[in-house]
Amino acid sequence: MKLKYKAGLELEVFTLRNGKTIPNLSQIIDKINKGKHFDILSVELGARMLEAITPTYQSTEDLLLSLRTTIDCLPSDWQIYYSASDPYSNGEAVELVETPRYVAIINAVRQEKSDSWQGVLQFTKWCSLHVNIGINPWSPLGLLIMNTINNVAPYIGFMTREDFPESRGHMAIWRGWTDEARLPRYGEKYNSFSNFSNRFKLTKKLIRKVSDDNWSPDLKQSRDPFDRSDLGTNWKFCRPKLSENGVWYIEIRVLPSMSLKNVEEYVSLLLFGINAILEGFNPEEYEVTDIDFATGVASKVSRLFPVKSLTEDEWENYFHS
Repeated sequence: MKLKYKAGLELEVFTLRNGKTIPNLSQIIDKINKGKHFDILSVELGARMLEAITPTYQSTEDLLLSLRTTIDCLPSDWQIYYSASDPYSNGEAVELVETPRYVAIINAVRQEKSDSWQGVLQFTKWCSLHVNIGINPWSPLGLLIMNTINNVAPYIGFMTREDFPESRGHMAIWRGWTDEARLPRYGEKYNSFSNFSNRFKLTKKLIRKVSDDNWSPDLKQSRDPFDRSDLGTNWKFCRPKLSENGVWYIEIRVLPSMSLKNVEEYVSLLLFGINAILEGFNPEEYEVTDIDFATGVASKVSRLFPVKSLTEDEWENYFHS
């Protein structure tokens, strides 16, 4: 499928070797990335998790080819599990990858939510598929897309359950372990960058970068909407991101991890809906908060979208499904 914008993928997977956690996974990933134009792999919070990352392309065919090529870079004796939940965790959090950034995040949420911070450890047993789209989040179209996805995200998650029953409960981990302003919640809408910025600054930072590989908790300073770390710890289902080169884009975080075959189907379904919104939107006719318009056109071409915006009760019900 051809796109009118560039898109990229980030697929999280579980990986083992001989049925066991791979020692020094972070160092191995660094060696694989060495010499590449950019990091095609990264580690996640769990010691059995890694993320495959693609460049951006203007066709889904190129995206899938790039993703397969990245996966093929992994050692042949590794077992790769394309699953939303860790098939070997038995419901328990697993060993952590103690990178400086992750250690800082855990220490920060422990300070912020001393009675419930352990919820962040649930990240170690869940994997997702993220879709990045090269649309300016502060354009009228970008604002409408973010407002729409943040409203319908729990419905999209629910619509994946038949194919991925192991993803049940995945969305509900995004609650209770840090300031709620950082997490998904009903009614997340913005009508301009200024509107977003003013609200974003009301919450304190979580961490700050001290040096190249040194991070520290920081719950005193206000968040900065141009700080990539602050944007990265703003865990909305759809959020603005800023590249290292200073280019704004939108990250959509609503799909569970899945096999490469399923990636093609579900990314296409998601982007069919985005394309319909793009093609039907006229900023002189519709407001950037007109989610019913967006869902109306998107639902005609993709079953992942409801026909109208979710009420708060519907949002909560799907969120906990």
